[in-house]
Amino acid sequence: MSKREVLKIIDETKEAKRTHLSLFNKGMQELPSEIGRLTSLEQLDLSDNQLTKLPAEIGNLKNLRILNLEYNELTELPPEIGELESLEELNLGKNRLRVLPDELSQLSSLWRFIVRANQLERLNPSIRDLSNLVELDVSENELESIVSVVGNLKKLTLLNASENLIKTVPAAMAGLINLSNLDLSYNNLKKFPTSICGLPKLAMLDLSNNKIKTVPRSIEQLRALKSLYLRDNQLQSIPKEIGELLTLETLDVAYNEIKHLPKELINLHKLQDLDLENNPLIYPSKAIANQSLYAIMLHLTYGIDPTTSERIYRLEIPLEENCNIVFKQYMSYFSEYIKATKGRDIKCEVFSIKDGIRLEMIYTDLMDLEELQAYLQEYLYLLLSVKNINDSIFEVKLPNKQAEYTFKAIQHQVHFALSSFELNDYSTKSLVDKIEEIINCLDVISENAGAAMPESKPGPAAG
Repeated sequence: MSKREVLKIIDETKEAKRTHLSLFNKGMQELPSEIGRLTSLEQLDLSDNQLTKLPAEIGNLKNLRILNLEYNELTELPPEIGELESLEELNLGKNRLRVLPDELSQLSSLWRFIVRANQLERLNPSIRDLSNLVELDVSENELESIVSVVGNLKKLTLLNASENLIKTVPAAMAGLINLSNLDLSYNNLKKFPTSICGLPKLAMLDLSNNKIKTVPRSIEQLRALKSLYLRDNQLQSIPKEIGELLTLETLDVAYNEIKHLPKELINLHKLQDLDLENNPLIYPSKAIANQSLYAIMLHLTYGIDPTTSERIYRLEIPLEENCNIVFKQYMSYFSEYIKATKGRDIKCEVFSIKDGIRLEMIYTDLMDLEELQAYLQEYLYLLLSVKNINDSIFEVKLPNKQAEYTFKAIQHQVHFALSSFELNDYSTKSLVDKIEEIINCLDVISENAGAAMPESKPGPAAG
């Protein structure tokens, strides 16, 4: 577009008293000084041209709120840009700026400032005066550090400083009390910036593609964190304190040197996406990690390898308050009972639930469901008669001393449970009725431990 055509558009805009003007992609190499006549202008789009500089008259646009200069060839800005007292949004992305004028600090209404993909080597300390700044994008520059005065920007919620040469993060960053999104990916950080661990509203943290070797225990302070990206660093482990990040939904630690995952990951009930690609995992194994988030959580919670034939049998038992604790304690011995009398291995965990208990028993296909239910029935019937504790309960031959010890251990569990029922005024009739009720409930579904589940409910991690 020729200068004459641009001037014609400026005249038409002036005459019509328009508040918006777009000169996007007009092939302009120069912006006429007459632009300063448009004093009513509120939005000006000059993006995608070949502008190398701006006229001083740009400072006359006192009512301008939004100025877009992205995708030009600007190498400098006139000091008059600081006179745009109403400016709220300024986009200088994709230019050739090496320095910014100090006069930018006079833009007291500015809340969004984009200066990505330039050639900046430093940020002016005067940036501290942009007290209303909410979003700051300085990505794709040549910054080696973040000036400490950034910590004065108390209203800042988004800071993107990715794809720079940053080596350190100032302690003053701890002052960004409203920061919710921080992107420091693709830099030269060798240490995790501990100064950000106290940020109370930080929800997204991206430290990918750096040289970080350890994650500090103080990461547990980031209680609002939803997304944590640490891929392509030099991490060898994840601290157990990661389990304190109860709001975490995404954890990306791909392309590191991690061998073991902390069991505390099972506390992350909201976790939906866990990326472990290209790590030399030992625990859990790569085979498990490659299956699904559910498979990982199942292994961390119960030690189950979902690539095998292990299965889970769940049973919820409604109980009155005066027998709840006694039943829970008695059922906690069930695994040992099966091991001692049948020579079989199962894992039985007992959980308190509202108005009762829940049994979760892990067994293999070498023991079918009917067999497991029969063992459970036998164990419950021991409470009805001590005479049931006899040689018939043994399916393995034990040495005399071991058999005698096992008899006494089982008798102790039964007698202790019966005494506790009596102390809690739980009658024999009530006990008989309750056991019959439980026996009638035994026909429940057995779930394959490796069965697929919705990603939003990653098995045991869903609590």
